[in-house]
Amino acid sequence: MLRRSTYYTGSTMLLLALTGCASLNSRAAGASRVPFASMAEDKNQAMKLQTLPVVLVFEKGDHVPVRFDVDSALFELAPRPLNFELIASQRFYLLLLPDGPPRVSLDGVDFEKVHKNAFRFGFYADKDRGAGTDVAIGIWREAPPPSP
Repeated sequence: MLRRSTYYTGSTMLLLALTGCASLNSRAAGASRVPFASMAEDKNQAMKLQTLPVVLVFEKGDHVPVRFDVDSALFELAPRPLNFELIASQRFYLLLLPDGPPRVSLDGVDFEKVHKNAFRFGFYADKDRGAGTDVAIGIWREAPPPSP
């Protein structure tokens, strides 16, 4: 199994801003393009993830399995891990970099546009649902995130 995981911290982002790397668009232009759907069947395509930068190409309808886990001394996840799927609603491109967070493009060329992403974390308590937490991620949003 090939696994690539990266953690990003504030100090990493500051370092990247100070180093003045080549433009994201020029780095993407020279990167290998890998169709996401082909990686499971084509080992050669999957192996391209070992040398970054790489552009993953997602087509409308691609199923993207997600394995979610929690590493905490305070909570356990049940079931652990939690597995679900995301389904691509349109073609898009994901630029994976060796020295920064992934970047998204709709045309495979412009990876420099900053998008309105969102993260929501909160609590709720009512008679119908009881008490709990509300967590949501908004990716490539062009409108404010909806209220819970």
